[in-house]
Formats: sequence, C-alpha cells, structure tokens
Amino acid sequence: MPSEPSPIDRIALTYENAFGGKPIWDGIEVPYADNPQGKGFYLNAEQALGNCLPNLEDPASLIRSWEDRPEPVGTWASGIPLGPQLRRSLAFDETTHELSELRPTFWNAAFPNLIAPSAQPGETVEVHGVSADSPLSFALPSCDLRVRLRFGDEEIERTPSIDQIGFEVEERRVFISYRYPFRYFLHPLQKRSCELIHVT
Repeated sequence: MPSEPSPIDRIALTYENAFGGKPIWDGIEVPYADNPQGKGFYLNAEQALGNCLPNLEDPASLIRSWEDRPEPVGTWASGIPLGPQLRRSLAFDETTHELSELRPTFWNAAFPNLIAPSAQPGETVEVHGVSADSPLSFALPSCDLRVRLRFGDEEIERTPSIDQIGFEVEERRVFISYRYPFRYFLHPLQKRSCELIHVT
C-alpha cells in the first residue's frame, strides 16, 4: 500500500513525475504505453515494494494499489500524443477497423482533462491550487483582432476564436492565443491575401 505523501517544496511538472515507467520483465523493458518516461508502473507487488510512486496524480483517481493504472496527468504541454489524447481524438470503424474520425483535439498539446469544450469572451476562468492566497481568476477579454481574407474579388472577414489560455503562475500573468483556420482552392494567377487587423 502507498504511504502518506511527504511534503515537497518544488517539483517539475514533467512526464518523469507522472504515472508510467518501464519495469523489467524477463530481462526486457515493458513500457507503460501512456507514458514510458514516468514512474509508479509495476508488473507485480514485489517490483512495487519500496519503489517510487508518481508525484503527480489526478485527485479523482488516486493510486491505492500497485495494480492501479491511472492516466498520467500534468499541466505542461505534452508535445507528443499520449495514449489519453489519442483515445479521445481518434475513432475507428467497428467493421473495417479503419480510421473514421480525426478530431481537432489530436493537435492539442494539453492534457485531455485540461482541454475546455469552449472559451468565449466574457466568461470567467478560475484556476485553483496555484497560489497560497487565492485562486487565479479573470474574465476572458473581447477579441479586437480580425482576420481578413481575399481570394480574387471575394473578401471574408472573421473574428478568430480562442485557441489557448496559458498561465505564468509565478508572475500571475495570463496569455491568450487565437486561431481562425481556413481552406481555399488554389487557382492559378489568382491574387490572394491574409491580413490580421486590429479593430478599435
């Protein structure tokens, strides 16, 4: 059984401190598919005895036994697709087993449970557990940017959507990035332009 956690002052929120690992079985490494770089994944009770558990856990899915297999969690950008991200982003045809859907979350570097279904100007964002005195709370600002597209004589102007909300916790700062994806057909010699303009 896991012991009670010990107090810590500072720890990196990286793959290495989340659940996972590569225990040895019959002289061969057996990586935990969701996070081979982590720790806490063991193949039997003897391997687990006296060894490390992950420092980062989902409060709703705490490890109670060496047999538990929780999803790795963290707050950093994952960079490469993890198992939880792939499971939520890909769908396969039950008959042909071919890929039938590739959802936009596939390109999202955040851990799946940190991906909000939407984020609109005026809504309140509140982050708990990052400050000793109070939550980090703010209202999403309105977007003063427009994307102006021109394809020949056609002109389109749109407001980009919020794509990412990032936190610099120690400085108590927030940054927001925006996105407006579009596609067009390539016509030879057609004049095309894409402008980002500020609306006051």
